[in-house]
Amino acid sequence: MKKLFSFLVFSVLVVSTLLAQTLESTTFRQEGSKVLIDFYMRGVQSNHRFDVQVLCSNNEGSSFAIIPKTLSGAVGENIRLANNKNTITWQVLSDRNRLDGDKFVFKVTVNKLFEQPEMVFVKGGTFTMGSNEGPDDEKPTHEVSLSDFHIGKYEVKVSEFEQFISETNYKTDADKSGESYVYENGEWKNKKGVNWKCDVAGNQRPLSDYNHPVIHVSLNDANEYCTWLSQKTGKKYSLPTEAQWEYAAGGGASNRTKWAGTNNEKDLKDYAWYSSNSNSITHEVGTAQKANSLGIYDMSGNVWEWCLDTWHSNYENAPKNGSAWIDNSSSYRVSRGGSWNYFATYCRVAYRYNWNPDYRFSYLGFRLVVLHSL
Repeated sequence: MKKLFSFLVFSVLVVSTLLAQTLESTTFRQEGSKVLIDFYMRGVQSNHRFDVQVLCSNNEGSSFAIIPKTLSGAVGENIRLANNKNTITWQVLSDRNRLDGDKFVFKVTVNKLFEQPEMVFVKGGTFTMGSNEGPDDEKPTHEVSLSDFHIGKYEVKVSEFEQFISETNYKTDADKSGESYVYENGEWKNKKGVNWKCDVAGNQRPLSDYNHPVIHVSLNDANEYCTWLSQKTGKKYSLPTEAQWEYAAGGGASNRTKWAGTNNEKDLKDYAWYSSNSNSITHEVGTAQKANSLGIYDMSGNVWEWCLDTWHSNYENAPKNGSAWIDNSSSYRVSRGGSWNYFATYCRVAYRYNWNPDYRFSYLGFRLVVLHSL
């Protein structure tokens, strides 16, 4: 024990370097009979949880057989960490009989736990889909009956999409082509070097923006994410059908609203980030705006959201059971909800738009549904 505090110290971060959370440094200090282990993190969000472990070696790192007995503070399973300094306290005298040697090597491992999207249960029912107020593609209005489902409480976030990329090394359509569309100097441009990590201007997002909806992702990318998430969790995730999306956005079977959360355009600013209040950027999901009556955020505004259905110019012969309307009539697919740079009318729950499956823009993201019980 006479050389107990003559440490040879290093730290190991097990999280992939692709992830935004980074262990920047680890320091050790002695206070009486205690050893305090300080480690500094960046990129930590309030909803993140981690598994933090400390191991000790008395053979200069050849093996780490010593597990300290009396650790407290920022250590253990399923814990929250601060986005700066975190401290672990070790009552070192409790392990004095096992600490034979001259130098001790410590290993601090920090693993970010898998972040599953938050889902909202939507009770099935019958509603009138479409609108007589909008363009012809919203007509004819027709009754649709849906079964129960769950839908994402929020649009899929950059932090959630990041987990998929880190685990699979998947290359998005923007990665493959090396570009995505951004609005620059008064016009839309296909800008080089833009992908899912980027903001609406095509710049790399700061870590503080990783709770924003992911953008610059195509329908192909969104479907690949759903496939990965389904395999990882054993639940059947997919993009919503048009009917599921519109049903959930408007509030379900009764007391439906024109926009997600309100019938009054003057109140839309409280429910949606759109051209009048967004300052031409995306915003962190579910923070400043109100949810609709089902507890779902940003179904109007923030970003357009991919749906499963093939684009049809009207609702003639549309399915009445809420299933996806997919055929070979068009290669285009549907998006819903409007976005940060669109006027209020485009944010109506009945409004429809369409893109090629490989399109990606600074205002286009997605939301999930899952069909079986959570």
